[in-house]
Amino acid sequence: GSLCQRSHRKRTVPLGLGELVGRARRGDAAAVEEIVKRFHGSALALAAALLGDPHEAEDAVQEAFVVAIGRLGELREPAAFPGWFRQIVRSAAGRMVRRSRHRVPGTLSEGEANYMRQLSEIAKNILKVPSKDLRRACHRDGRHVLTVDAQQRKQRTRHRSGRAAAAA
Repeated sequence: GSLCQRSHRKRTVPLGLGELVGRARRGDAAAVEEIVKRFHGSALALAAALLGDPHEAEDAVQEAFVVAIGRLGELREPAAFPGWFRQIVRSAAGRMVRRSRHRVPGTLSEGEANYMRQLSEIAKNILKVPSKDLRRACHRDGRHVLTVDAQQRKQRTRHRSGRAAAAA
């Protein structure tokens, strides 16, 4: 069904929160999707503020939505959904913090492990390239292509020499 009601002027008006929660309680997938759309941004901002890591915040928000949708029947007043859901997000973030405390030092989170696997694949692919091709790729128009570090050193040197000249 549509998540908008028709007004007497044939305009569509978004469903109120009470109606939306009621439909979600009855298993309306479109209503659940609309709740997620409406509250995802604020939930993510809260989780990110609590956790300080955008990947962990996204995981906490996903967990919070699963919990909230599963417990919609416990919500007495649909208008209280925003505050009720914020508390669920806080709880999910707290669980993430507790899980990370129990992690063995030196081990990686799932997101960190995925990132390291990607870097490893890139490194393996680079090692497969013959060295003469790598040298050719690092030179453009017969000149060595500077790395970011070398460029930064060059800029710092210019900046320092400019300050020294101005001081003299």
